[in-house]
Amino acid sequence: MKQRKGFTLIELLVVIAIIAILAAILFPVFAQAKASAKKTVGLSNLKQVATGIMIYTTDHDDVFPLTVIPNASGNWQFNLLAEVPTNWRIDNAATNARHSIYWANSVRPYIKNEEMYQLNVGIDQTNPPTTTLGRTPTRMGVTMNGMLHNYPATQINNPALVTMIWYGQGNVNRVGQSLPVPQLRCGAPATQPCIFSPMAYPDSWNGGGNAFATAWFVPSGTTTHWTYQQGTVFVRSDTSAKFLKIGAPNASGLNMLRDPFSSYDANGRALTYTGCRPAGSTAPFYWCYFRPDREE
Repeated sequence: MKQRKGFTLIELLVVIAIIAILAAILFPVFAQAKASAKKTVGLSNLKQVATGIMIYTTDHDDVFPLTVIPNASGNWQFNLLAEVPTNWRIDNAATNARHSIYWANSVRPYIKNEEMYQLNVGIDQTNPPTTTLGRTPTRMGVTMNGMLHNYPATQINNPALVTMIWYGQGNVNRVGQSLPVPQLRCGAPATQPCIFSPMAYPDSWNGGGNAFATAWFVPSGTTTHWTYQQGTVFVRSDTSAKFLKIGAPNASGLNMLRDPFSSYDANGRALTYTGCRPAGSTAPFYWCYFRPDREE
């Protein structure tokens, strides 16, 4: 009769050691593959949102949707958070009408699936707003270039360079609300236009004494502007979607036309940006990287 011999303790330990070594080698590969897959989904989502925006423009005389909305007093308010969707937490027809013109609401019928607005590797902002209405807020990771507010698509100098949408607030999704990055500093009555103007402020308001005609915002909880592998996704005004490396730990003095920000902290959170204006002019400064009139 044959006897069945089992593994010795040494043999089992060798097998376990081999498995541990293989796991140590393969786990980082799996993690990188997962991160790459998420980045691909992010690229696809932003590409589809951008396509929806361009379809919107064809229905609206080739003009981009609005990123600034009026406040209750009827004035443009550049730092007013827009509700997305309009009625998820406020049951007021007048308020909802004001917020309905915001780009993420006006473009919704063209993209069908609002989940494409969400950054798939993002976390919710700290202390997000809540609702008692039982309605679902949209998680907003995508941000639009606010300098394209009400701007004719045909007047963009180089659509292959000018950013239309991107993950401009970093690794956080706003819950049920949104702001563009950057935003035009408009504050005049909404009966007056608010639009990028190379030689002047975007409306008759003087910017409150601020030399910059643009502003930028991040929600609470933003710790980095790297959304994928030390970079983020940009979609240009010609709807080309690209992943680009941005910044570096503690980077400063970066090229104003090659990186959206000019300095970062150790975690890749943006600290400053650079503004530009025509040489020799007294025009306000607009964020260089996002100007519709940039040519390089």
